[in-house]
Amino acid sequence: IYKTIYEGIYKTIYEGIYKTIATRFAGMARTCVRGEESSTWHRVRCSCRARPSCLHFLPAFGSTATLSRQEWGCCSCLIPLCQRSSMSGHSKWATIKHKKAATDARRGKIFTKLIRELTIAARTGGADPVTNPRLRTAILAAKGENMPNDNIERAIQRGTGTLEGETLDEVTFEGYGPGGVGVLVQVVTSNRNRIVSEVRHMFSKNGGNMAESGAVGWMFHRKGSIVVPKELADEDKMMGIVLDAGAEDLNDDGSSWEVTTPPEAMEKVREALIAAGITPASAEVGWIPQNYVKLTGAQAQQMLRMVETLEDHDDVQHVYANFDIDEKEIQAAVAG
Repeated sequence: IYKTIYEGIYKTIYEGIYKTIATRFAGMARTCVRGEESSTWHRVRCSCRARPSCLHFLPAFGSTATLSRQEWGCCSCLIPLCQRSSMSGHSKWATIKHKKAATDARRGKIFTKLIRELTIAARTGGADPVTNPRLRTAILAAKGENMPNDNIERAIQRGTGTLEGETLDEVTFEGYGPGGVGVLVQVVTSNRNRIVSEVRHMFSKNGGNMAESGAVGWMFHRKGSIVVPKELADEDKMMGIVLDAGAEDLNDDGSSWEVTTPPEAMEKVREALIAAGITPASAEVGWIPQNYVKLTGAQAQQMLRMVETLEDHDDVQHVYANFDIDEKEIQAAVAG
């Protein structure tokens, strides 16, 4: 009798949980799958914070006839996770442009932007990189571009006021690009009135328009982003290093791995990679899109022209956009 009662209770509870999980997977299939099939997949750390050893994700619970490989679950807490990789077109653009910048006359503009970032970081958070994460990141970026130490010190002194320099303001503009792509433009300028009209002109000239504050910002969240060329490490090696160091996500971004971290963990993850003999192509704390807009053809080319025009402006420090463009189109645009 007890055995029958126990089996009945167990069956009822198990089927209830099974049905709930299967329903969640089915719902996720409707909301997360982006349509076309893809051979690119990535793993993410579950919100239960399971250790990397627990991250060999289980196939979707339920009938394989109704649930596809695009719905997986954490083997620690059984919470379903959408495993479809979102290819960040803007990170591919940044990586390709970084390689190009190292070989042409753009280095002078890079130095100008880095000096302004050092100045603003020192002004807002002080001259001690130990207690000022933004300054610490800016110094690492400057040294990564082989900026002389004297230049770095002078920029910091201008920020703290111990050395005279121009008065700089930090401003963020929001707008839309072709196809409704959300764009954030971070600017450091000595003439706020001039830069407003110039940024508005760059938007309108390339099929976009300026937006009010807050119209686009909600599409992004502040995260650390580290890009590593694929030839330096395979997925298993990257996964073991970055998740143990505190990363949130590892994406297959075509020719590179893109690591997403909480802002405060970016440096720790970067240092863990370097300690393992892996030198990132770029590492920064910035604004990462929560979703992406797929662009192709004329719209893709127009969007890339807009980003390049904005980035080429001396006062523009960073451009963030939620476009998804095929890597071949980006390479063709850069080569052209």
